[in-house]
Amino acid sequence: MRRGYLDQLSRDAMERIPQLYWISEGRDPWEVFHDERWIGNSRVAQCSAELKQKLAREWVESRYGPDEALIYVGN
Repeated sequence: MRRGYLDQLSRDAMERIPQLYWISEGRDPWEVFHDERWIGNSRVAQCSAELKQKLAREWVESRYGPDEALIYVGN
């Protein structure tokens, strides 16, 4: 049910905000733990790296050259 909601939310958001790109690998943290044979804990951000950082880097690198994009993360 959650996946269906998020799929619809992403479509609606991108339709209303044309500059928004909603990217998703499709797995949740528990599926990553299982697939990668990791033990989940709060001390290491394994899922963040796999589901956010790696995915975002691949998306940007596939669309922009080194001098064409500026990535800002933070407050």
